[in-house]
This record gives sequence, C-alpha cells and structure tokens, in this order.
Amino acid sequence: MPRRAGLERLRTRDPGLAAVRRAGRVALVACTGFYTARYGLGSDVAAIYALFGAIATGGMSSSGGRPADPLPYYAVDAALWLTSPQGTVTAIRRTPEEPRTPVPG
Repeated sequence: MPRRAGLERLRTRDPGLAAVRRAGRVALVACTGFYTARYGLGSDVAAIYALFGAIATGGMSSSGGRPADPLPYYAVDAALWLTSPQGTVTAIRRTPEEPRTPVPG
C-alpha cells in the first residue's frame, strides 16, 4: 500500500509529526487572513498580501529547538509580525478604485 508506506516514512523522519502540525497551522492562518481580507474587507490585493505574509512568516519562523542566543530570533520574529500587517494595510490603502463603465440608457 503506497499510502501506508508514505505515512511510515514520514513518521520515521519526523516522529512527532511536528512539521505536519506546523504546516497545518500556517495553512490555517493563511486561509483565515486571505478570506478575512477578501470577503471581510472586500480587497483582492490585501487578501494576497495577507496570504503570502502568513506563508512567509511561517516559513521564516524558528523551527524548534533552543537556540544558544535567542535574541536574534526574537528580533526577526518581531520584524515579521510588524511588517506583515503593515504590508496588508498599505495594500488596502493603495488599491485603485475600479473604473466605472458608463451605463447606456
């Protein structure tokens, strides 16, 4: 069974399935940000910024373990958490208004 073999291989490489859980959290946050910006704020551009901001933040966050000097990690995390919403707000403000088509009549 190829499916069972893939799961066993994954468990041998990642016994606690930490990478799977981390990927699930990133996907959940990315989808929440995307749909909130797209349908809550009504902005396509902000939705894309929210989606990729969440993916970039999840990809660059620390992947576990205890670093010897945690200060650089905290600085990078703070920079990511500050710049991701800033990019989203900038995208909302810079979204051009859709051109209006004259209605014949």
